[in-house]
Amino acid sequence: MKLIVFSCKYPDLLPHFAVQLKKYYADSIEVIVLSNKDLPSLPDNFSHYRLPSYTESWVDDIYPFFEQFDKHLFLSCMEDHFLYDYVDMSVIGDALALFDWEHIDKFGFQIGPRGGSKRYNVDPVYHEMHIGCNLASSLQPAIWKTDYFKKILDASRGLNAWDFETQNKNPELVVDHTVLYKESPEPWPVADVVRNSRSNREFWDKRLKCRDDREIFETATAEIFG
Repeated sequence: MKLIVFSCKYPDLLPHFAVQLKKYYADSIEVIVLSNKDLPSLPDNFSHYRLPSYTESWVDDIYPFFEQFDKHLFLSCMEDHFLYDYVDMSVIGDALALFDWEHIDKFGFQIGPRGGSKRYNVDPVYHEMHIGCNLASSLQPAIWKTDYFKKILDASRGLNAWDFETQNKNPELVVDHTVLYKESPEPWPVADVVRNSRSNREFWDKRLKCRDDREIFETATAEIFG
């Protein structure tokens, strides 16, 4: 399974992202960065799919990549989603099994409880969301069925990345589809380096326990915000 990283504004974060990914998940996973910018030097398992020059429609820019993407599933996150603890591989295994056995369409690694969800009847450890959760199109870390992601793209033409996440409340996106998530502790523990175009230190500062991680976050934040 490949990891697709959506890089919208901050490609200079990617070397630090790569350090945390190797430390807490794997250094062998194939990572594809979707970006319209030049990328800094990255490990050999990273590749760059060059998007068109920035337009107002992030959805339209990434659409050609997914038209030619031939994998059934993919992992995704943003460039500022830095891991700060080990990925719970048992949850990853559960998610992959549910994709195979129960034909789910997305498995999100969200933070905390969400209103408008219910316990999943097949496995009540997990929660099933409906459109009121506003998470069907969230770009927080997740495993996606590619066909489902493409369906959301089709329903979102012309939107930028922020509107794709926050204004995408079309009920058809969850009708006849199953979107699950895991409440805290999140199985893919990330802290956003950036939130609303500002340093997200208040958030990540509460979560980091390791000195080396703190140095990574400090350096990354300084590179973006000085």
